[in-house]
Amino acid sequence: MNKVSVNKITERIVKEFLSNSQRLRVSINKLNNGTTIIDTGLNAPGGFEAGKLVTAISLGGLADVEITTVTNENLTLPTVFVKTDHPAISIAGCQWAWTDLFPLPFIARDEEYSALLSGPAKCLVRRPVKHFDKISYKDDTDFGIMIVQSDRLPNEQNSEYIAKEVKVDASNLFLVVAPTNSIAGSTQVSARILEDGLLSLVQYLNFDINKVKAAFGSCPIAPTFSRMWKEPGITPDDMIRNCGRVHFVVYSSEKDDLSYIAKNMVTENTPAHGKSFYQLIQEGQLAEPDFNKKCAAGTSFVIAEVTLSDLRTGKIYKAGKVHTHLIEKFAGM
Repeated sequence: MNKVSVNKITERIVKEFLSNSQRLRVSINKLNNGTTIIDTGLNAPGGFEAGKLVTAISLGGLADVEITTVTNENLTLPTVFVKTDHPAISIAGCQWAWTDLFPLPFIARDEEYSALLSGPAKCLVRRPVKHFDKISYKDDTDFGIMIVQSDRLPNEQNSEYIAKEVKVDASNLFLVVAPTNSIAGSTQVSARILEDGLLSLVQYLNFDINKVKAAFGSCPIAPTFSRMWKEPGITPDDMIRNCGRVHFVVYSSEKDDLSYIAKNMVTENTPAHGKSFYQLIQEGQLAEPDFNKKCAAGTSFVIAEVTLSDLRTGKIYKAGKVHTHLIEKFAGM
């Protein structure tokens, strides 16, 4: 897999944005230092198609992304489906968010530039180290592509900083901006059902990432509103925690207790159950987690329903369920 370049694969998707910006309802801008900014939902309307492409880039072009509607109980919502046969590279290498370059959007002060970064450019420098300590993949290109989850467009100073961190010239940097309170942004965050599931499985529960052979996830896409995180209301994270489903295909060893692992990945077995994402923020329960703790994910990375199918034994392990009533409650229905 080292011969596969996630930046070169996703370059094709970037070219689709550049060639079809009007159809995709995105805007393209170049900073004075040459960095290309693709706005998918801040000053441009964006939409579900843009959200699919943002999601594909966030997974290094190594995943299939589809959107349809799903009915849970009496609630029908647009839902993103994501699957990959390359979970280590696409999820750990690309999708896991790089959280220590800028303040986190949901806890930053108003005057700070805040952003979550993800995408193929991480693989050029194998950073942050905690994402790459279990995988050997490294990409090698002279350009880098990143997803920027932020409610402000990056300026030249921001792009120069990012370019320096991923070791490319600023003129060879492509930043795809997807604010969470946009259709494209909400779509790509809901698709992080894979990110949250694998973080819980590997970082908290110490399951060997090389035993994860494939991943499939689905999650409803949250409606958006301008005061997200600042006042009560539904968020994509609420959708992951209460209506998200993930299925990992694994090859276990005899010592792996997959029943225990599945039970400790789901929301209903953690202190997060019954609490909205907004409430957890207000209670201060969403600080950067300690990945050295090999324990249940607590309030940080939990999902509604988990299925683990074992290629070694043929057994299937399932825990959790969808909690539509909580989505209705958090959305004020």
